[in-house]
Amino acid sequence: MEKMLHMMWTGSNIKQSKLEYLQPFVDRDGQKMHSGIATSDSGASCFRQFAPLKACAFALALVAMTGLISSHSAKAQTAPAANPDASAQEATQETGQDPQDEAEEENAGNGGAEEEELGSQSWAKADFVNFIDIRKRQKAPDPKLIEKGLRIITSDGFAPFNSLDETGRPQGYHAELSKLICEELNLACTLKVVPFAQIPSLLAGGEADIALAGLANHKSIRKDVHFSMPYLQRPARFLVRRSERVTITPRALSEKPIAVLGRSAHEAYLKAYFPDIKRIAVADLEDARTLLEEKKVLAIFADGMHMMGLVTDPSDQFRFAGDAYLDRHFFGEGMAIAYQRKQQGLKGLLDYALVRLAQKGHMTELYMRHFPLNIYAKY
Repeated sequence: MEKMLHMMWTGSNIKQSKLEYLQPFVDRDGQKMHSGIATSDSGASCFRQFAPLKACAFALALVAMTGLISSHSAKAQTAPAANPDASAQEATQETGQDPQDEAEEENAGNGGAEEEELGSQSWAKADFVNFIDIRKRQKAPDPKLIEKGLRIITSDGFAPFNSLDETGRPQGYHAELSKLICEELNLACTLKVVPFAQIPSLLAGGEADIALAGLANHKSIRKDVHFSMPYLQRPARFLVRRSERVTITPRALSEKPIAVLGRSAHEAYLKAYFPDIKRIAVADLEDARTLLEEKKVLAIFADGMHMMGLVTDPSDQFRFAGDAYLDRHFFGEGMAIAYQRKQQGLKGLLDYALVRLAQKGHMTELYMRHFPLNIYAKY
């Protein structure tokens, strides 16, 4: 039997009669919450590839407070309108939006002004790139959706986004974001850890309402699954040896060997916009790291979040170089909350919560609690 976990959350003002509370615990703000955990035999394990989160969060908080974090806008590094070749087209993730979603967004944009005063936390003023438009006016969610609550699913084995702690509880960026959403909306919520591959079918079958697990917005699942506004982008980056000074431009990298995952969107991007480099196709990131350590390639080009562990490794061998590359044509729409398409109003509810959390600075704080450096800055 696979390991399954259930965690129950409530907003701070929800009456206890709405949920059966089990073991209490104290959250990071010292506020008592309630959770219930039921486990079967073990099978999943948590791995940590980053520096201690408390130390990172404290250091980055000081940097943010003093305005030293770069406000690099991480604009997409794209060439003028052109038609990339066939390999680039194969790597493209098609995008589309259901008319129902468009109607919800239009209605949200016409909503009345919020009566509640926006948060004034220092995080809300931090000089940090934000992918959520905090100026967007949001219509208050339907009270019936609030009363209904949310059944949330996630997965594990993808730290720092999704993993399990030593006691088997869900932890990481998505677990905390789930709790923040439920607190912001004053919702009764459940959180269940499931195998990643089962998430689309569980949403389609109505066994869960939303998923926070990094599910890609791909055309193959849009028949049953839709997505909220993006809350994070996953930039492509160049990784180089820390001891070397490398200029990142198409001309400077001409004829230089660059490791990249074979037959990937990142390889297609290099072929389209860095056509003169010498692409060295690899099977995985570990092979790329070996080539970089042995100086057989000048750099690695890959998903920046996947490579963050190499940058923060105690050996201190590697660093990011140049800009963060964001391109929806190649790298998708960004990370968003997946939800069951048949449930009307969910997109408006989720977008409302994300905008409110961003306005209050919680999205910036959440990033800094779980990531040891600003992945969107120019280095």
